[in-house]
Amino acid sequence: MKSLLLFTIIFIGALFSFAQKNDSVLALKHFSLFQDFEYEDSLKARIHVDSGLYYAKRSNSPRLIGLAYQFQGWFLQDKSFYQQSNDAFFKALDFFERAKDQQGVANMYGNIGNSYLDINDFESSLDYQFRSLKENEKILENDEASVDAYDNAVEGKTYALHNIGSIYAEVKLYDLALKYEYESLEFEKKVGHKIDVAISYNTLGAIYKAKSIRDSAEYYFKQAIEIYKVESYPYGYSSSLQTYASMDSTSLSKGKRMQMFAEALSIRKEIGDVDFEARVYLDIIDVGMNTLSADSVQNVLVHVHDIIEGNGFVDLKWKYYQLKAKHLSRIGNYKEAFETIKKSIDYEEKTNNKKKRQDLATKEIRKTFETKNYNDSLKVQSEFAVERLSHQKELSKKQNIIYLSVIGFIVLFSSLFFIIQTNKRRKKLNTILSEKNELIVNQKLVVEEKNQSISDSINYAQRLQTAILPSLESIESSLPNNFLMNLPKDIVSGDFYWFEKKNDLLMIAVADCTGHGVPGAMVSVVCSNALNRSVKEFELTNPADILNKTRELVIETFKSSDGEVEDGMDIALCVIDIEKNELSFAGANNPLWVVRNQSQQKIETQFSVSNEEQTLYELKGNKQPIGNFDYATDFQQKSIQLYSNDSIYLFSDGFADQFGGERDKKFTTKRMKELLLEINSMNFKEQKIELVSKFNSWKNGNEQIDDVCILGFSLSKE
Repeated sequence: MKSLLLFTIIFIGALFSFAQKNDSVLALKHFSLFQDFEYEDSLKARIHVDSGLYYAKRSNSPRLIGLAYQFQGWFLQDKSFYQQSNDAFFKALDFFERAKDQQGVANMYGNIGNSYLDINDFESSLDYQFRSLKENEKILENDEASVDAYDNAVEGKTYALHNIGSIYAEVKLYDLALKYEYESLEFEKKVGHKIDVAISYNTLGAIYKAKSIRDSAEYYFKQAIEIYKVESYPYGYSSSLQTYASMDSTSLSKGKRMQMFAEALSIRKEIGDVDFEARVYLDIIDVGMNTLSADSVQNVLVHVHDIIEGNGFVDLKWKYYQLKAKHLSRIGNYKEAFETIKKSIDYEEKTNNKKKRQDLATKEIRKTFETKNYNDSLKVQSEFAVERLSHQKELSKKQNIIYLSVIGFIVLFSSLFFIIQTNKRRKKLNTILSEKNELIVNQKLVVEEKNQSISDSINYAQRLQTAILPSLESIESSLPNNFLMNLPKDIVSGDFYWFEKKNDLLMIAVADCTGHGVPGAMVSVVCSNALNRSVKEFELTNPADILNKTRELVIETFKSSDGEVEDGMDIALCVIDIEKNELSFAGANNPLWVVRNQSQQKIETQFSVSNEEQTLYELKGNKQPIGNFDYATDFQQKSIQLYSNDSIYLFSDGFADQFGGERDKKFTTKRMKELLLEINSMNFKEQKIELVSKFNSWKNGNEQIDDVCILGFSLSKE
């Protein structure tokens, strides 16, 4: 009996030990997956960080639980939940201390310091960064430390130096900031951590930008962007793009700045960083106010307002109202512009008052830092500079108020003068009114004739554009099971579809050219011709090769222009070998979607969404357009085996970007995926009817904002 009891105890103990070990493995697996999805898919990142914490707690390992809370803190930090991330880091510190993990403690000091910096507690932030620096140096001084421990401590010291530099930059002690940042950069280059080098380059660029040393700022931003791009680090890449593009008086053209803003925005929207999204949209309006259409500016302003109000971003309101006032003035609504600029001044004053309170809170800190690192004369000069800057801001604000008052007086005086003069001349005008009416009637006839001439020209342009597109019969003959939804915003379109058959290969594409209406249609002619030449003249059949050659031809065509032309297109292109049932895909910014039954073989991709019966797989293209692009690389292609009942979709962004619904929001790519999964059981003709119906109901009376083109098909003959 005793032996049976002993056996039972040993068996249960073994099971418990195995379960703990298995929980540790699962926790580490989820930590790794979180890092894979942290900047790619916010929802999946959240799932993995929560799952990692669950299994870490089950493992009863203090070090694993500490790691889990560290990852949770990072996730919350990414989402701008700074107080919650601070709480998570302190929990992690407690567990690392229990585990006697010296490196873990050093790392958490650094993370806690960063979280204090997020909430502008500079003194606490600097305190914890120096703790991290000291703890890492203790490890480096230990002669018995292993090679891995030594390397980790070197990396930790590098981070601490970088973070100390960032804090000094925040309190405007730029020379101290540069000292620590260059020291950090020296370590990073020795260790060979390219991402860390890029982070330091970006920080140096920001410091030199703040010091108005623009050539140095540009140099370091370019270095950071290049490394981030090569190393595929989207968070840092988007940050450097936005900061560099927002700088005035640089070597960047306006078109290039807008392109950089758009790329940064796309990355952060995928992450879900709404604060960054709102700031970039404001930068886009600021830079492109005079080049973007009035409708585009209005739509972006509405979207930014929703973000600001929905998330309480009060500090952004002054700039939002300032840009809205410029927009209203641009479209001639001067009365509302005047009321709006008053709101901007009011919110700017509140923001400045808040900054003054923050400056007061950091003034003593700055004095302490300066006392430790500078002599008294430098201290006096720095304080004088701060006071002078404050005085200049006050003077600038008063000048703006005086300027607006003068404008208001001029408008009022002009209005009164006009009314008086009008009353004096009214009798005289009545005598010649009949002659004026006759002249107006004649002018109206001339305008109507010109409008008719313009309409006739545009309608003829539509016939010409239709003539260059492949006939629907040619697509039907090779792919009888298909639909085409082509809805131009205006009569002619910047979106176009393309089809070519060569032996057993079917080449199919949907492209979105720069602009819409007549300008977009003109670009579409150039791009369509380049595609045709790539296939017919250069006899290319691989989608990546076709896009590479097409880009070369488009750039060559636009180079013949005297001015700078940055037009081009985004495109999704696939080549189908109908004998092998194989699809090859390459894309410029645009993806391709495949809907497949869940019972059939999965497609290897990180981007998919499923219902009970089917999965929609997304094959992503390269993040670069067909056209001029400073960081252009060769296009990559992907190949998959097709089933006859697979549904393939190529499309432009017009459907997903349409504003509408009950809350006047974008339809979004997510909803579009869910809709295609929902209607996939229908035949393709019915799918088109459903898509058109959904699009029209979603618009809900709103203007269509862009061209829409969707092409769906399968290899099935049904």
